[in-house]
Amino acid sequence: MLKKSLSIPDIKHLSEWPDLDKALRQYGNKIIVNKIVCGCGMTDYYLTDTTMPVILASPRRELIVSKKKDARTRHAYYFDRSDNNLSIDESINRLRSYLSTVSGVPKIMCTYDSLEVVLKCLHSWNMLDNFVIIGDEMTCIFTDAPMKGAKSMEIVNLFGSIPNRCIFITATPLKETYLDDVPVFRNMSYVSFDWPKNRLLPVYLSPKKMTGTRDAIKDIIDYFRYYGYFQTKIVNGITEYSTEAVFFLNSLTDIIEVVKKKGLTPKDTRIICADNVDNKRNLKSIGFEIGHFPGKNEYKTENKTYTFATRCSFEGADLHSDSASVYIFSDSNRNNLSLDISIDIVQIIGRCRTDTNPFRNEIQYYYKFAATQQLDANEARKNVVKKLEASKILYDKFKNETMPEVLDFLEDAQNGR
Repeated sequence: MLKKSLSIPDIKHLSEWPDLDKALRQYGNKIIVNKIVCGCGMTDYYLTDTTMPVILASPRRELIVSKKKDARTRHAYYFDRSDNNLSIDESINRLRSYLSTVSGVPKIMCTYDSLEVVLKCLHSWNMLDNFVIIGDEMTCIFTDAPMKGAKSMEIVNLFGSIPNRCIFITATPLKETYLDDVPVFRNMSYVSFDWPKNRLLPVYLSPKKMTGTRDAIKDIIDYFRYYGYFQTKIVNGITEYSTEAVFFLNSLTDIIEVVKKKGLTPKDTRIICADNVDNKRNLKSIGFEIGHFPGKNEYKTENKTYTFATRCSFEGADLHSDSASVYIFSDSNRNNLSLDISIDIVQIIGRCRTDTNPFRNEIQYYYKFAATQQLDANEARKNVVKKLEASKILYDKFKNETMPEVLDFLEDAQNGR
């Protein structure tokens, strides 16, 4: 990995700097960009540029849904494979129709899982060469590996095999060991943006120990119902009140339990989670549907008092609010609630895009320690090395595997099925 730094002019959004892409070209055909600042508009820059055909690949549908709600980027075409009733042939026909009728340069958005189909279509139509590929929220390639490692490696190898310019975007620092151990990333330039100091927003983390996630959220709801606000802050001599709360946790089971116990309804509550059959069924059982963050032009009338968001939904999505308080819950006794603080807190902090929200840079962090146990540091290091060596052997053995049956078997093994 080749570390580089790029100085950013004194601007608020990257769309104000037309030469951004020109500046990035000096670092190579495939690069990783740590933009440092969330909400700086880098994704929008490539979706609104009038000279470059672009494919935006996202690990999360919520990010794409968010862009479709934004007036600046809603013109981009979403190759959407979330509807099980829509055949792949029909999806491809719709993409072809878009490309044949679009005015100006085409902008295509898809999930990482659908990227291979989009690339194959463009190649067969002799259109692929002109496209720049933007891999947004690239940290998900690593954080999703425990859930779908085979698919993650398939995507990584796909990026490595195409000759197109590829720009991987993140706002979260990535550890060198993650990148250097993956051949596709090893020799890429890792470009960190150097922003003017006045562009950086200080963040204040308020840690609180909890006995359990459900009880902590119930207490917060009870506090709001009694006082009429979640917290207050004096700004220029005026008391500001937080009347919305966004809860980030990674258990839909806990969310449903809280909703039932506290009598929450779709009128005052929104639940944002992965869009799949099980989640839809579970939410339907309590009278809810899977929600989305309202767009910039919707939030004043569409925001709810309580918003719950799971990890599979918040990366890259825009949260607009004038008064929302942000709560994060981490329970290290449960794997699905034990957030990697180095990645997830940075992501969550960057969700709130509304400058007028006085609570946007204050994070209420609730945590629960794992059960006390004696841990020998040297023994732990040996275990890590042993697992790394075993993983390297498996990777070398299967890195060139393409048979779907084998890849499915490996993924099932990782998921313990």
